[in-house]
Order: sequence, then C-alpha cells, then structure tokens
Amino acid sequence: RRPLDLPASLLSSVGSIADKLKVGSLRIFAGLAGMEVLMKEPETTTYQYLSSKQGLSDDIIDKFFRPFYRGIYLAELENQSSRMFSFVFKMLADGSACLPESGMGEITRQMAEGLEDDIRLNCPVAKVEPGKVTLNSGEEIEASYIVCATDGKTASEILKGQGKKEIPCPDDRRSLCYYYSIDGPAPMQEPILFLNGEAVTHDTPVNNVAFLTNVNPSLAPAGKSLASVTVVDPQKSAEELEPQVRKQMAKWFGSGAEKWNLLKTYPISGAQPGQTPPNTFEKDLQICDGVWCCGDHMDTPTLNGALRTGVKTADEVAMARGLKRKAILEKALARLK
Repeated sequence: RRPLDLPASLLSSVGSIADKLKVGSLRIFAGLAGMEVLMKEPETTTYQYLSSKQGLSDDIIDKFFRPFYRGIYLAELENQSSRMFSFVFKMLADGSACLPESGMGEITRQMAEGLEDDIRLNCPVAKVEPGKVTLNSGEEIEASYIVCATDGKTASEILKGQGKKEIPCPDDRRSLCYYYSIDGPAPMQEPILFLNGEAVTHDTPVNNVAFLTNVNPSLAPAGKSLASVTVVDPQKSAEELEPQVRKQMAKWFGSGAEKWNLLKTYPISGAQPGQTPPNTFEKDLQICDGVWCCGDHMDTPTLNGALRTGVKTADEVAMARGLKRKAILEKALARLK
C-alpha cells in the first residue's frame, strides 16, 4: 500500500528479510486466491500455519502477527483458526481498514431505522420455541417466524431443547477498552495501529493502541485527541489495571501520557465467540419449524459473519413465508374448483 515505506520495512528489526519476503509472497497469494480456496485449506492453528506451513520465524510471529491477530480475535495464535487468519489477511490485502464516521453504533442504528414494528428494550427472553417467545417476566409472545439474533451463550440457553442439534456455547473471548482524552494533538500523527511486540505481562497488559482522531478528527472536540487502548483477556478489573496501562503508555509515548484524561472503560465479556480448531463456520440457521438463529457464532467470528447470517436468515424466512402463502393459496383455489 505504501511503496515508499518498503526500504524501512525491509531494514526494520521485526523479522528477517527472508521473513518479509515470505510475507510478501503470502500477500500476493491471498490477493489472487478466492475465498473458497482459502476456506478449503486444511484447518490448523494460526501459529502452526505461520510457523510450519509458511516457515516464518518466531521473531516476526511474536512481534507482529501475535499482537495484531490477538487484537482481532482476542485470543492467542494457538487458539485461532488458520482459516480465520487467511480470511482477515485476504480482507486486508484486498481493501483498507476503516471506522464508521459516526462510530460502530451507527451500524445498529441504521438497521433499527428500517424496522416498521416496535423495538422493545430491556425485555430478557427466557425461552424460544416454535410459535412462541417467553420473556423472563412470564409474558408470552406468539409469532409465526422467530429469529434469535444474540450471542452464542444466550442462544444456547434460550434455544435449549429445540431442533435436532443443540446450539453450542462458544468459548468466551473478552477484552477491555480504555478511552483517553488528550489535550492537543496525539503523540503520534499517523493513522496506524500500535502493537505490543513484547510479551503481555502484569506490567505491560496493553495489546494495542490507536489514536482514533488521526482517522476521524470529529471524534473529539477541537483541540483534543482521542486514544483507544485495548487489553485482551484481562485478568483484573479495569480499575486495578489502569495504573499499569497508564505506566505502559508513558513508556511508549512519553511522560505526557500521565496527564491523559480517562473518559470511560468498556469491559466486554462475550466480545467474540471462540474459534479454537476444529470449526464448522457455516452452520444451519434454521433450528426448527419457524425458528432461526443468526450471529457470528453461527458463521465466522467477524462482523462479516454476523451480517452474512442475518442476510441469509432473512432470505430463508422470506422463502418460508412465500411457500406457506403459496400452500394456503393453492388450498383456497382447490376449494373454489
């Protein structure tokens, strides 16, 4: 993407020149290969794929691939699918990473705007079965077509006993995000992701940092910058970790980090379904008569997987409704004859 940076990349201390040539070859292959080809490759862990199949050294794996993909899939390379590595690697080879101008919440807001029926919030569901949804309050809602669009753990609980196969409860992938306000410009001006190429420890818990206003200045008031700092699989509370996080930021970006203003923390449990091999990424979305389930746990653990299952579920529900209406119409026409 940035040819002028090639000499500096080749001479950097992250990996050998041989490593970088192998990564370049892999990038060319990923750009040319279709997704069907990549997803049919034998599945192994991402670490085994990079080390054994691609022949990359532990130096480049630990300093680049490990923190980068740990930030994406919220797990170590040993607990990531090689197919998911290939998926993201191809996506980054084909296109650019980006942020919605109004934030990630804009995706759900736009989806909600297209719904004609009312949206009821704060109504936990206890059970889903054909033709009926039972809320925790005991209220029952009848429906001919029901779509369960939740995280995997919740889906496995409220759909228990429905269909021939149970919805599996995926391993939990957790993250912790700190947002800091910075007076003036960010310490680094490039729109890039900063990775922890050292081992994640008690004293260095941060996996990656991004200065979001370098991408979208409207995310902060004039004269301010916004930093997003991520800890993967935190072992302590946000409050307990924050002193170590701030100390690490001061080591990376200078003593000015000690004056960053903590705006908010987001501890996120169930941020993503686990994908330790072996996996079945394309699952049957119809659970039983009149009940479907969609979400990233039913496909690839990505936004793409979640949205794709939503589209496929909508298509299947529309087809089921059409077939049902056709059957009713044919019966009515038969009576008229």
